[in-house]
Amino acid sequence: MRKCWLNLKYIMMENIGVQKVLGFDIFTQGKTLDELMDNIKEAVEVHFEEDIQFGKHITILSMSEIEVAPIG
Repeated sequence: MRKCWLNLKYIMMENIGVQKVLGFDIFTQGKTLDELMDNIKEAVEVHFEEDIQFGKHITILSMSEIEVAPIG
């Protein structure tokens, strides 16, 4: 089984999150973190459909960027 590790960056803004797979033209969005992760999994499956059919194992590593506002 061949493995492929993908780095994922997502940014949560006011009402929506945006994701990008680093090094590939794979982008998606969602209103919740769960929706973002479901959408990126689907986008990666579509992008690498042929590789997956030939036995390549895809693993997604995620990084997050969180904006912190002052308290008070």
